Amino acid sequence: MPTQLTFPQFLDADPKTRAGRMLTEGDVRVTVTNARTDEHITVRFKALMDNRPRGGNGRPKPEENRNWIRVPLRDATHVFMEVPRPSGEFADKIGGFYPKTGRFFPDDGADPERVEAAIIAARWLNEGENASDRVGRYFLQEEAYCGKCGRTLTDPESIARGIGPECFGQMTDSQHQVKQLRIDPDERELISEILEAIHDLSEAGQRKVHQELAMWFSQGR
Repeated sequence: MPTQLTFPQFLDADPKTRAGRMLTEGDVRVTVTNARTDEHITVRFKALMDNRPRGGNGRPKPEENRNWIRVPLRDATHVFMEVPRPSGEFADKIGGFYPKTGRFFPDDGADPERVEAAIIAARWLNEGENASDRVGRYFLQEEAYCGKCGRTLTDPESIARGIGPECFGQMTDSQHQVKQLRIDPDERELISEILEAIHDLSEAGQRKVHQELAMWFSQGR
């Protein structure tokens, strides 16, 4: 990873791009891959509002006072960056960005390469292809998760949009049709076994399977 980059002063992603729409809604995961070594780091950006009480008699009710609330980027007081773990629990913290002041603070003990990956991803989110001369030779790609609720996306239209059907319906006040995929019982059992086997792989192994399947389908097999 490079060592001379600094975090951009503002995070203002382009909503015309999928990654930009996801960050605008508050949640995006970007994988930064070194084109030379194929090493990669996935960074998750979470836009949150600090909802901790400020004292006085107007303290919110407990159910209305979650300490951190996921919000669209425009409403965020903090944007936290972390490296998700395959288990989905206890992600590794990288640092935090304060939109109101434009300051970025790496987390104590954060791996320098992960900090640099977060900086590269932030510049890419802000500037897209225009950032290529500043982030070096890296491939960047957003993961297939909903930018609003963070759930995994499976529908091709939702993946292309970066927002899941339920969240998109809430955003546009529209209805969506839930499609049920008909699967033969024997195929369903086989699919279950395959998914279970993939789940036991490391993150790198899961990514390799994803790449192989993408190539398999692109060749019309």
